[in-house]
Amino acid sequence: PHDWKMNRKAVAPRGARGALERAARVMCAARRTPHDWRSPDWNWGYARGTAHDAAFELRRKLSKREARENWIRSVDTMEWDEGLLCLALRIQRSVNYGRDSRNFGEVLDALAAGTYGSATCAEPELLAALRGKLGEADGLDREGEDGRDVLVACLQTLGFVDDGL
Repeated sequence: PHDWKMNRKAVAPRGARGALERAARVMCAARRTPHDWRSPDWNWGYARGTAHDAAFELRRKLSKREARENWIRSVDTMEWDEGLLCLALRIQRSVNYGRDSRNFGEVLDALAAGTYGSATCAEPELLAALRGKLGEADGLDREGEDGRDVLVACLQTLGFVDDGL
């Protein structure tokens, strides 16, 4: 018979093992799986699923105006999927409150239906649809901006900083 306890102690002392496990949990939390709109676990619009869990965390993170201002300023380091989730939540709120005069809800419906793929990166079709909802006064050079700048322009147009998610 093999003595597993003895082997484990030989690999790492108890205190060191706990520190290594804590460090691994922190590293894993920092590198989460990208939000995948085509995943069967995503379940956009339902009270269960990874979309609901991610939305809960993002709403909590961005519940204060100052947090939203800082977050939107960090466009260069923003993770695409988190930015897209933020935009989707803002669109959803605008639609629910009857404040979607530019019909961003069409883009959200197509996103939820998987039209733009998993949306884990800036899909050209998605960016084109979002750009189509923006006007000349929205401060976006339609051809020269990358995906994150399009997200920010849409969020600003929808009143994200003032009204939240």
